[in-house]
Amino acid sequence: MKSSRIVIAVLSALALLVSSKPLRAQCTAPTCSKIVNNGLDSAKKVIAVLGDGYATADQAKFNGDVQTLVVDGVLNHDFFQEDNNAFNVYRLNLISVDSGVSQRVYDEHGTPTDASDDTIVSTTVKNTALGYIWSGSWAHCWLEWGANTGTLINNALTANLPRWDYIVVILNQDSYGGCGGGGFQQVPRGVTWDTLAHEYGHGVGGLGD
Repeated sequence: MKSSRIVIAVLSALALLVSSKPLRAQCTAPTCSKIVNNGLDSAKKVIAVLGDGYATADQAKFNGDVQTLVVDGVLNHDFFQEDNNAFNVYRLNLISVDSGVSQRVYDEHGTPTDASDDTIVSTTVKNTALGYIWSGSWAHCWLEWGANTGTLINNALTANLPRWDYIVVILNQDSYGGCGGGGFQQVPRGVTWDTLAHEYGHGVGGLGD
């Protein structure tokens, strides 16, 4: 729902770090599943879908969220439906110790679209696979990375996939919002497919709001 120059710069930097390249890793169940198979990856755009805040007991929920938002959602509508066979999709079932993601509360000082004067009121940390922090603040792109999120994403991808082009991250958070840029689409599970499609515009198309 929001894409700023700073956010895109950060995501683009990580995109270089986790750029699609030949690797020896292979997709192996139960952590990795190829859920949309339109042929050889070398001839397709590969989408990797990761979840954060999904504990062992939440994995069926995550599978359903990926199906609803990505497979039956974005890829079954509009442009992506017309060109569905151009994509392969892999789902990575990452196990978080805690269910749900970390939470951050800001005092926005009456300027909800300006992050420059915001101060952190509280941060409640959960032990999750990717370390995302949910704030629900538009000025902060609704969600943020923890100190090690970039490394954790890179490690998950390189351990499970030989290559990828785009990255979708779904947070176990029943809220509205999203953030995209630099090949990334990041949303809470509470959104509908069209919000994720909006983030595809940022993450894949490089479009602004």
